[in-house]
Amino acid sequence: MVVAASASADPVPDPVRPNVVLILTDDQRYDSLFAMPNVRRLLGERGVTFDQAIASNSLCCPSRAAILTGGYSHTTKVWTNVYANWSPYGAWPAFHEAGDEEGTIALALHDAGYRTALFGKYLNEYPGGEAPPGWDRFAAFVNGQGGGYYDYDLFRQDEAGRRRVHYGAEPRDYSTNVLAGDAVSFLRSVDPGDPLFLYYAPFAPHSAIVPAPRDADTWAGHRQSLPPSFDEADVSDKPGYIRESGPLSETFARQKYELAYEALQAVDRAVGRIVATLRATDRLRNTLLVFLSDNGIAMGDHRWDYKLTPYEESIHVPLVIRYDPLTDARAGTRTDALVSNVDLAPTIAAVAGVPFAGVGRVDGTSLVPLLDGSARQVRDGLLLEHADYPGHYHVPSYCGLRTLGWTYVRYDGGVEELYDLTADPYELRNLAGDAAASRTLRRLRARTDSLCRPRPPELRWG
Repeated sequence: MVVAASASADPVPDPVRPNVVLILTDDQRYDSLFAMPNVRRLLGERGVTFDQAIASNSLCCPSRAAILTGGYSHTTKVWTNVYANWSPYGAWPAFHEAGDEEGTIALALHDAGYRTALFGKYLNEYPGGEAPPGWDRFAAFVNGQGGGYYDYDLFRQDEAGRRRVHYGAEPRDYSTNVLAGDAVSFLRSVDPGDPLFLYYAPFAPHSAIVPAPRDADTWAGHRQSLPPSFDEADVSDKPGYIRESGPLSETFARQKYELAYEALQAVDRAVGRIVATLRATDRLRNTLLVFLSDNGIAMGDHRWDYKLTPYEESIHVPLVIRYDPLTDARAGTRTDALVSNVDLAPTIAAVAGVPFAGVGRVDGTSLVPLLDGSARQVRDGLLLEHADYPGHYHVPSYCGLRTLGWTYVRYDGGVEELYDLTADPYELRNLAGDAAASRTLRRLRARTDSLCRPRPPELRWG
């Protein structure tokens, strides 16, 4: 466990059980919240924004498993987005077969009397047929990739029964809006005396990005600044998979940024609708609201245009939490505390006062001390993990360690990377071969070696 807890994670006392709303986007960069006014105004200005939130495994299914269970990939056994004979540790089948669905925060809340609902992306390759344990209402994508904007199927389970529903290509079928309507309907349907847990997980802004009709071209011509890491000129100190990547054009990157911002507008309006409904139903004051992404995405940074890597563009995610009983006195606060997606489930459990054991262990820690201001940090390091699997984007298996000042990574076969994030925030200079950084390298290598157990599949440490 990469946690150095600095304050108690005891449940928060509250005479009325708090509601929980978790809003999870798909492949959203940490530096994109400026494009979401409702998130900034309704959540950020009334809560805490986490500037150092990290996904321990920067891929959809491993991250979503971590969010639901509080466990790293080596705990959940979910390493990839694909399940096959060459990858028996990926997607929903791995999550299901490992028994992880019996250790989710949804089931813990449900067993404590909460009304629960998920609308949107569950895990890739979820087949439908029956909602997982712990969900009262469920409307989840059932195609292989895990979602879509148009021409998709949802498996629905609610008071009307179980059925698979197809949505076409009409404006009314735009998935972000369909799912937002489900979320609002659920909030209005729950008896005022019952606590609720809503998990709203739209597909946006996952590629291939399609904005809602009203948002198309609204960000065209936006003067997006490209970081120094874009189309990195000298990658001689980078691993082979980066050195083999070709250059990417500025036009490609800017178009991708614009489409992402446009797709996020519907999500931002959904946040506004959810908050307005909580207010109208007299629940807002007593609701823990969490907004984050499952992982980041590169837009040509280091010549890369996907996720999977241990670089900031992939692992760094937006995270904003509002819970008025704790954050009123600190409204609008930003913190550089190092936090992770594995921390969400234990945080929800602590606020709700619900016992939570995850899937036999919980690797995360409660963020309540950061929300109420009783602590400045809850950990001094975070494990990074990745398992390689066949596909268009090939990143060798690795383990690493992310601290407040450093990122260390060791790939299959022994290739290493080391970055001083204070002096080099864009990770342009790999210090793994620098004599001046040798002591830091040895220290982080030894710590990673001890924490990276069991190893990711296909990782040879030597």
